[in-house]
Formats: sequence, structure tokens, C-alpha cells
Amino acid sequence: MRASWLLACVVVLTACTSVQPVSIARGDQCARCRRSIENTDYAAEIVATSMFALKFRTPGCLAQYLNETSETPLEVFVTDFASKKLIRAELATFVPVVIDERTMEKDFAAFRQSGQARMHAQKMDADRTLTWDEVRAGMAKAS
Repeated sequence: MRASWLLACVVVLTACTSVQPVSIARGDQCARCRRSIENTDYAAEIVATSMFALKFRTPGCLAQYLNETSETPLEVFVTDFASKKLIRAELATFVPVVIDERTMEKDFAAFRQSGQARMHAQKMDADRTLTWDEVRAGMAKAS
């Protein structure tokens, strides 16, 4: 009986502390640059300690936000370019890409599977793939 009660408490506490992403829709506003999120294939978000989700146009915009603030989010999510689902940024592999052909704006496509990222990098003539830490460091230099 005591073991069942303890197991139930552990399950409830685990469920309550699990941080889940919030869906990002076309037209949502980027928390950093305030521009509209037009292409959700590149969208990203953080779940703040307040448990509110802050949405971003791209992984680069999110990285710049984190480099400019002292906020430590509970979780950081990016959109997996292949599945279009939000995944944890530290598990993703990033490919530098042109995200807007009209303006030639560059940012990053994120992939859950590194093999898919390498294939996309070859297709885009990108010289390499990056980790989340490398994306953040690169955006810190660009700021």
C-alpha cells in the first residue's frame, strides 16, 4: 500500500514538472524582433520559468534573445524541419540556410536526426552542420 502511494506521488510530480511546447502558428509574433512568424518551419520557442511560452521566428532570433537577456528558460524548443514538430534545441543539428529568397535572409534549419541535417546541408551547399551551443555562440558574435 505504501509503495503504491509513493509510486502515485512520483507519477504525479513527474507529470506536473514535464515542460511541453506550445504550438506556433503562422501570424504569431516573435518575442524578440516583434515581426510576424510567417514560416513555422523555422520557428522556435522557450518556456520561461513563469511557465509562459515565448515564440520566435527562427532559431537565430531565439539565440540572440537568450544572449541578450539573463533569463534562464525551463526549456528551449526548435522546429524539426523534417517532421515540423517542436524538439529540444540541445538535441537538434542545425544547417545554415537562406530562409527568404527575396531578402536573402539567413538563419538555421533544425533537424532531430543528424543524418537528415547532413543531407540537407549538402543540398543547400552548406559547409557544415552546427550544434545548439555553436548557433548561440555564432549569434553572440554577430550581435
